[in-house]
Amino acid sequence: MNAAETYDPTTDSLEALSNWAAAEGTTIKAQTDEKVVGRLQLTPTTIDLNQAAITYDLFAGTIQDVLVERLVIRMTGGAIGGAVTSISIQTDDATPQVFITAIEGAVANLTNEAQLSWVSLGAAILLKVGKKIQLTINGGAAGVARVCDVVAGCRAVVSGGYLA
Repeated sequence: MNAAETYDPTTDSLEALSNWAAAEGTTIKAQTDEKVVGRLQLTPTTIDLNQAAITYDLFAGTIQDVLVERLVIRMTGGAIGGAVTSISIQTDDATPQVFITAIEGAVANLTNEAQLSWVSLGAAILLKVGKKIQLTINGGAAGVARVCDVVAGCRAVVSGGYLA
């Protein structure tokens, strides 16, 4: 492809685009910032269920609002014991948006390597800047360390938004 030709994205390769742009004296820069509006971002964290029966912060909306589309928590280290009766995951809004209910997070469901998840089916949750996604431990501590992996997936509403 030479400078006089045009690039057809339906049939030409990315290499052809790069060659055409170079012949035109144009530089192509790929967008790699995951905080760009609309790009899926995955944010991981961990939480130990061997803690007091209170609410703990998992994630916070930062810089700009985000749409939370998915969340998963994966149990590790054996079945949950001790005084834990359930867990739940929700936002800290005045009217909390619930990802995992205490019924879904009942101790019977917290088996070794179990995964509890929430996925938006056309109804993502808008998390405002400064608002948090929190996990509540009900009953009491697990008795021994039970560190769980938690991953949230979101998209920035305005470029720059992310979960921290």
